[in-house]
Amino acid sequence: MTTSLSLLTKLEADVRAGCVRARRHVVISFTSTPQRLPLLQPMLLSLLRQEQAQAEVTVVVCLPQFCAQTGEAYPTDLPIWLAAHVERCTSDHGPITKLIPAIALATRLGAEWVLTVDDDVVYPPALVRCLVEASDSWPDAAVGCSGLCRLSARGDSGLNLAPQTVHGGEASVLEGFAGVLYRASFFAADFMPYAVAAAEQPLARLSDDLVVALYLEHHNVPRRVVSCGAVSRATMVSSGLPHGSSADALHCGGGGKGNNYRRYNQVALKINRGELPGGHGHGWRLTTRTLIR
Repeated sequence: MTTSLSLLTKLEADVRAGCVRARRHVVISFTSTPQRLPLLQPMLLSLLRQEQAQAEVTVVVCLPQFCAQTGEAYPTDLPIWLAAHVERCTSDHGPITKLIPAIALATRLGAEWVLTVDDDVVYPPALVRCLVEASDSWPDAAVGCSGLCRLSARGDSGLNLAPQTVHGGEASVLEGFAGVLYRASFFAADFMPYAVAAAEQPLARLSDDLVVALYLEHHNVPRRVVSCGAVSRATMVSSGLPHGSSADALHCGGGGKGNNYRRYNQVALKINRGELPGGHGHGWRLTTRTLIR
């Protein structure tokens, strides 16, 4: 299966014309690297054993032909437990590869939501239910279990980011490791060229949470944090698998560009200076208000 820009364009046109009504269906999506594939079973099982969420659930792992980071080919002879969930895509765009094909799949299925997760967390059984309930409560917002707020400017030294822990509180950036639920309708036909252009910039490529936050802000989509009962930032941090702390983990500096906060600072500074052209209609500079409230 391959991602198609025409599918996104057709969905947008059909929705505007009233021809398509999204159904209560969640596409859960993640991506991984070739060396991590044998380690995914506990994480995958946690997604397959979710509580009833009053919505149909489809779980996919988005795998390109080659891993851009290492040059390795992704194997085709995968174990049955993993092969049944593979969504093949043409190109590796870094971490945002988990989102691009998932939007196209949601389009084909007429699904209402896309939930992106990471490959190194055992997710609590209430994750899907709680996020769907939150999306029902705040239908105009993307929702996730961990977010970052900008507290104040630090001049040319970057950003001052801190976790948003209040249930329902708005965040500048939702952190993908804790799960982020989007309505598929949040993404218009301009998302794919924007995401691909961002992935061509080394720093932005590894900062997918920030890249998506900027896109959502440009389209006036708030980001809200879900922190209640069994799902919270603390829950997700404590549910990490060992390979989540390995040398290739992005939050540990994998990819050679510093940890998440350091990369976000660098990317934000480049955006503010106009050094990262977005490659699409609105450009990067018009979306920096996400981080300068």
